[in-house]
Amino acid sequence: MITSSPRLIRLVARRYRELQGLVTISDAMFPLLLGAGLFIFHSDTAVLWYGAGIVVCFLFSLVWLRRRIHAYYTERFGRTGGAAYPMCVVMLQGLTAGSMLTDIHVSAAARVPIVFLLLGGWPAWIAARDWPYRWHWSIPVVVAAAAAFPLSSRPVDGGQFVMATCWVVAGGALAIAGALDHWLLVRTLRPEQEEHEAREHA
Repeated sequence: MITSSPRLIRLVARRYRELQGLVTISDAMFPLLLGAGLFIFHSDTAVLWYGAGIVVCFLFSLVWLRRRIHAYYTERFGRTGGAAYPMCVVMLQGLTAGSMLTDIHVSAAARVPIVFLLLGGWPAWIAARDWPYRWHWSIPVVVAAAAAFPLSSRPVDGGQFVMATCWVVAGGALAIAGALDHWLLVRTLRPEQEEHEAREHA
């Protein structure tokens, strides 16, 4: 451990499972790749098959890849109790809620804040709770604020392009937050031997 900040040490101990950012990155790939597919494929059949493939890959990541990532963190940094709530669950609700609320004729004045809270509520709580060390969760909050209105409306022209853009940007923001969580964890819990070797090579 290379930090002398008691607050940071306590934060990493409490949020160890949350800070396993490679898991967050793997979750972010689903909306990011699905949105990218909407840019590439234009026929409904192609989009359907692509989406089905992405869903299969996502389920595979939940069943196999997530375990491998947790095993990596356990081997490198050790094991602790607790669990982290999958961010992708709330994000997917936020990305799809606008259309569902429109279908049941919920007013735009209600749709926009609901979508924003689903997309940005939990990231905002993380950023505020663990400030300044996890300030990077404000990135998904900014994206949620920008995407809430487009996702809450249904434009006649360019609707697929707008939705794809929101999905890609939201997934990218989540991936960035996950990468910075991973960096924070590695920087804080870097084994002393690695730190000693790094100093010798400096």
